[in-house]
Amino acid sequence: MTLDKKLLTELDALPNDHLVREQRVIKHLESLMRVSDGLIGHLTYNPDLNNLAAEPVRFINPGHLDPRAFQVFGLSVKSGSTNPIGQFGTGLKYAIAVCLRHGCSIEIALHSAPGQPSDSVRKFSFAARKSQFRGEATTEIVCHEEGQGEFLLPFTIDLGKHWQLWQAFRELESNVRDEGGFSGVGLDCNSVKPHTIITIRGPEFAQVYTNRDLYFLPPNYYAEASRAPEGFFQPRKTKNLFYKGVRVYESDDDFLFLYDIQTPLPLTEDRTVSSIWALRSNLRNFWLTSTDEAAIFKVITAPKDTEECHIEFDCGLVSPGIAFKNAVHRAIKERPIALNASARRAVQADTLDSRFVKPFELDTLQQARLDRCISHLKRLGYPVDTYPIRLVDIDSELAGMAKDDTIILTRLAFANSTQYLASTILEEFFHLKHGYADHTCAFQDFLHDEIVRMGERVLGEPL
Repeated sequence: MTLDKKLLTELDALPNDHLVREQRVIKHLESLMRVSDGLIGHLTYNPDLNNLAAEPVRFINPGHLDPRAFQVFGLSVKSGSTNPIGQFGTGLKYAIAVCLRHGCSIEIALHSAPGQPSDSVRKFSFAARKSQFRGEATTEIVCHEEGQGEFLLPFTIDLGKHWQLWQAFRELESNVRDEGGFSGVGLDCNSVKPHTIITIRGPEFAQVYTNRDLYFLPPNYYAEASRAPEGFFQPRKTKNLFYKGVRVYESDDDFLFLYDIQTPLPLTEDRTVSSIWALRSNLRNFWLTSTDEAAIFKVITAPKDTEECHIEFDCGLVSPGIAFKNAVHRAIKERPIALNASARRAVQADTLDSRFVKPFELDTLQQARLDRCISHLKRLGYPVDTYPIRLVDIDSELAGMAKDDTIILTRLAFANSTQYLASTILEEFFHLKHGYADHTCAFQDFLHDEIVRMGERVLGEPL
């Protein structure tokens, strides 16, 4: 947990008296500790406020860190969170390498470790050491445990070769948030309770910490943001998108909203979105299920130079909610030119509401083709006229659909061959009669079996 902006603003207004300022911070921390005291113990805050860049940044977590956490890749267990930020088991290793590469020192202290006296402390420090590998210079990392000696870590300072120092901070702060701990400049902990302190020294790292709101959502975000089924959003133009409070994407275009996605979002190992398709797919579901009609209206009529205008609302499996449908209906009337065409298609494909779909009439030739298809299919043993057939004119690439015990046909079904029209009718008949969903293995297996059964009927003998 970090000191919030409100407190920092209050500190700026206080007299330039270290004791006054420190006591205000301590009082704030003590109020926070009413919840966390059972996990960590008493925190202290005693920085030199005139020289914060020289102060250490500490990350304090409840419990005892297993030293394998900075030696073995792939170990990731978050005891304090059911929905952790960390998932790869690499963050602490990367943070050590990146900090050393940028000239920062890093120490880990394990207080009251299991099997040790309550006042015991195991201290680990890390250092870079020049070496050779296959004739080339490299820099290894040596870990020294106080009173026990040193050992070589299984990675070099080139781990995360292109990572910046803020990414190392992000890993350590993510772990604090996952474990229910605290972080701060000049922060310390005096307690006999088991806890782990990671200390980073270096002016560049202290500066990164002061800019932490660039990489993590500030504490007041959730109090001001709106809740959606898939996360949080706040009307604020930004190029950044956040996932579980951590920045994971920076866009060339502006977002209309400051997002914090809470549902699973595929990430790469450096905690960035794995693909723009995955991001937009998540945002599609975010707004299809939102209940904020006014916000949805802004998104589906978003300007061309925004990220939201690129969302394709009609290419997923999530159905639009009532608020989304109402927003589309409003946009059709008020801003039809600006309306994202895929939003209209998503609604049309999901509903037969007369606000979005209109009937159309067949000409003589089209009616004759439809009659021939129905007759042909009945002769093959498929009484497709058991279900009513409804003709709708929608802006969609769908030729047909099965809905409310009705076969729905669009203009597209008649724009192709008569064979295509017949197969469309037959497919929707199968959906209604047998209950199979589109794009499923079960439906595929049924169609294969049906071809064999049709052959038996045509040949007049079973296999």
